[in-house]
Amino acid sequence: MKEVNLLMSGPEIQAKIIANLKRIEEEAKNGLFTLSKRAKAAVEENKHLRNICPHEYDELGFCIYCDKEVD
Repeated sequence: MKEVNLLMSGPEIQAKIIANLKRIEEEAKNGLFTLSKRAKAAVEENKHLRNICPHEYDELGFCIYCDKEVD
């Protein structure tokens, strides 16, 4: 996993998560039924980003930056 800056802002985390989700989607378009190393790395990075995110929850209970549901 690439090193992620622990001082990232919410919008920076959101942009990175969106980029990772697009990467995973592209892998899926290739007809892969197994999780590729590239997609797996993106999933792991998103988990880390959600852990460091300065969560701000919307009225439905989801973070506006990383989509984490309120505990």
